[in-house]
Amino acid sequence: MCDLAHSHCPHRDSIWCHCEFGGVMLQHARNAWNETPQLTKTLCEIMPAVGCCLVALGVTGDQREWWDGRAFLTNLLTSFTGLMFAVPFALLVLSRLGEAHSELADQRAARRIARDAISRLTLAIDRTQILREELDEFIGRFPHSSRDEDSFPRLRDMAVRHKQEIDDLYEKWIVVRDVAALRLIESGLSLQGTVSIGDFGKRISDAQSASDALALDARRLIPDSYGIDPSVNLDRENFARRWQADLKYLAFHSQFSY
Repeated sequence: MCDLAHSHCPHRDSIWCHCEFGGVMLQHARNAWNETPQLTKTLCEIMPAVGCCLVALGVTGDQREWWDGRAFLTNLLTSFTGLMFAVPFALLVLSRLGEAHSELADQRAARRIARDAISRLTLAIDRTQILREELDEFIGRFPHSSRDEDSFPRLRDMAVRHKQEIDDLYEKWIVVRDVAALRLIESGLSLQGTVSIGDFGKRISDAQSASDALALDARRLIPDSYGIDPSVNLDRENFARRWQADLKYLAFHSQFSY
């Protein structure tokens, strides 16, 4: 026989695991009972007691031959007895299984929505690769003439040509933030990334603001998040670098899990 007090006894570990599992199941059962509506509790307490009485009546009737020649009454009593046990079982067990199935279905639907939304967002970020390459070329071409008038049209043209991609990127992010993330929360899940959702969204807003500012009038409309005074001439190289940094940041942190 194994000594249960021995620290390395496999039987003791097995008994401990079974006790722990039994405790968890008992706690779940208590929680389920506490969450059950009072009317359901009352029915589940009364109906099995009535069913037991009917079982005793049926067994006694069989022994004393009360049911001989009373086939309909026998079937009726048998059905009613089964009902006394079936209803509590359905209310307590089957309803919980249905709720669990519904929760799993909601989580699967939420994951599917999140997966599709994140996939579209990732594709939109990938499309900004061309813009990032053009910004590299711009920064390399105008390293010492960032305030030169010749540099502005090129930077502005890039913003105009890629404005649709930047706007599309922002729209895809709105779907992820306001639809997919909320649906996950409602299903008991959460959207997680390498950075906070708020910081990721701010970088997208900054990139969109930069695109809008350059497409409209870069000298007149500059987003405050870039720390540039609209009253002075735009340091286009610095602006391009900040814009490029936002796009690279989004591409690097575009992995999400849930």
